[in-house]
Amino acid sequence: MDDVTIRPLEREDAAAIAEVQCRSWNESYRGLIPDAIIDEFTGPEGFPKRWRERLQPGVELPTNTWVAETRELGLVGFVSIGPSRDPRFELPGEVWALYLVRAAQKRGIGRALWDAALAGCRDAGWWPGHVWVLADNPSRKFYEHVGGVEIARRPCRLEGAQHLEEVSLRFGG
Repeated sequence: MDDVTIRPLEREDAAAIAEVQCRSWNESYRGLIPDAIIDEFTGPEGFPKRWRERLQPGVELPTNTWVAETRELGLVGFVSIGPSRDPRFELPGEVWALYLVRAAQKRGIGRALWDAALAGCRDAGWWPGHVWVLADNPSRKFYEHVGGVEIARRPCRLEGAQHLEEVSLRFGG
């Protein structure tokens, strides 16, 4: 694995984490999700604005998000966890997001972020849990590789992309 540091999100990370999310969406979802949706989320009023607002002074800093940095590439990924947002499951936890830019993939960094997420879920009492991923997203294989087991499917919740399917994968106990 590269020289990677996994650490809690800081206010100063707003621009870098927005860039990671935008790059990841462009690298991973072009060809899966309609371009208009990707352009909306990755444009100035999308992820960049959301992260600036979430991390501005005076707003409570999220404590359930970790970032990955390397000396070579800087901030390359992040993971966010929380209580499950799907009442159908008797699972307390959910990995809300895990994004890693393509240049940092296949280096063990995604696994390091995943391990941080699982530790965070255990520490918060959100164990076991699940993660939603687009069924056709090649990154789905990562979640299966780290032990995720499919438990449900649903239409994609993004307006204009309901023709896509999401898969929920269970992790833990």
